[in-house]
Amino acid sequence: MDNANNSSIILGLNKQDQIKALREVGFTDLADNATWSEIVAHMRWAGGLRDIQVAAYLKSSLRDSSPQRFYFSEEQWQAMTVNEKSKYVAFGVAIRAERMAFVMALQNATTGSTRTFTWGPTDVNVPGLKDFGSNNQGVFDDTDGEVNTDLILACAKEQGASFPAAEAARAYKAFTKAADSTAIDDPTKWSLPAQGQLRMFYKYMVEIDRFLTNNFGSSYKLTKDWHWSSTEWGASGAWYVFLYYGSAYCNSKANTYYVRAVAAY
Repeated sequence: MDNANNSSIILGLNKQDQIKALREVGFTDLADNATWSEIVAHMRWAGGLRDIQVAAYLKSSLRDSSPQRFYFSEEQWQAMTVNEKSKYVAFGVAIRAERMAFVMALQNATTGSTRTFTWGPTDVNVPGLKDFGSNNQGVFDDTDGEVNTDLILACAKEQGASFPAAEAARAYKAFTKAADSTAIDDPTKWSLPAQGQLRMFYKYMVEIDRFLTNNFGSSYKLTKDWHWSSTEWGASGAWYVFLYYGSAYCNSKANTYYVRAVAAY
């Protein structure tokens, strides 16, 4: 089903058929006894932006093998007292839109004073990574930056090559023990976003920037410039999104662009 038509089509069905239709477009978690509010929220998620949330770890769980994550709406986050907030450390903003759910980093990845990165060598086609060459059909359906980044870094290890954008994304830390007095460095597995995920940055940029400003400050807003995705064009090029105009195209892997990492929801 096309995203633009999902909600209107599902709306015309009865409750059980709505649940069935939502499952068919990917919401397999929806229970048979789902409430109307859950169904409406999933309809919104199927065809547009469902919500943006603060993604946070419970500080006391950071030394556990699986630290506890919590997701808070803006209303919930701002209703907390200073003491309540001190029990958590925010590491990103969770975006649920167009059947996707992922956490976006609060800031761009940097390495020392380096703020922009090349994608990688222009003569290496990453094994296993699907190419979206001159026929770019389906490029926005590439939505798993973690899988892409795993493949890119595996290629780096096997071939002894450097892929700076993916490496910077994976190395990103939202917080560190030294800087933030947390129990441990950020344990999140960060990745270079796929083109479909990166497109959401631009499509919902107004809402994302408003959320970032309201909850963390204006310095956290998205950089209105070129950003690399983990989606490959071929051996010589990869895909990007220009957040100022929303341009999405491919360019030489030797170009230097910004990196805003993502993680699994």
